[in-house]
Amino acid sequence: MAIAKRLRRQAATCAALAKQIHDEEGRQRYLRLEQMYLELAESEERAGPPMSQTAGESHIKPAA
Repeated sequence: MAIAKRLRRQAATCAALAKQIHDEEGRQRYLRLEQMYLELAESEERAGPPMSQTAGESHIKPAA
């Protein structure tokens, strides 16, 4: 969840920058970035906690 929190902070930063910028093109770019960060944060939260490395490993030995 630390990643989702960081992504939400980035989204908030983009929203603040969008309010401060004077040209419309730049403002729209920051607003799109904000939405992208929010979508990434939601995806990260839906994914849940990361699996341990050993959970995905196979116990079959490769042929020599």
